[in-house]
Amino acid sequence: MLSLGVCIGSSNISYVLTSREDSRTRTLASDSIIHEGNPGRIIKDLFNSDRFKGTTRLCVTGRKFRHFLDAPSISEPEAIELAYGSIEKELPSDVIISAGAETVMVYRLTKDGRIEDVMTGNKCASGTGEFFLQQLRLRVQ
Repeated sequence: MLSLGVCIGSSNISYVLTSREDSRTRTLASDSIIHEGNPGRIIKDLFNSDRFKGTTRLCVTGRKFRHFLDAPSISEPEAIELAYGSIEKELPSDVIISAGAETVMVYRLTKDGRIEDVMTGNKCASGTGEFFLQQLRLRVQ
């Protein structure tokens, strides 16, 4: 069974395409695409391509734009818990950091991978995630 998760963020569209076989989930493809203020165009391009052919399940998240699609939608904390629970981990994590273009969120986890606390930067942190991504791109080049 192929499943597609899409996060429509304030500056990027991110997706992950997975395959579930037995009790294992395997990532087939993932990407993050800058939408430059036009998320609808990127979504249209993605869904008009053959990239997701054969997908049987779809779920969308994203604080501002998740309702652009007539598809099941969940909150970002729900998506994070589900994703964390489905990946194989050598060592469990205590926190997950979500560095978006407008906010930075730190999710503190319980031992069984459930979110027990959320810490977020204030408005002064706007742009922190995009700055972090820019620095990573400079480091890779």
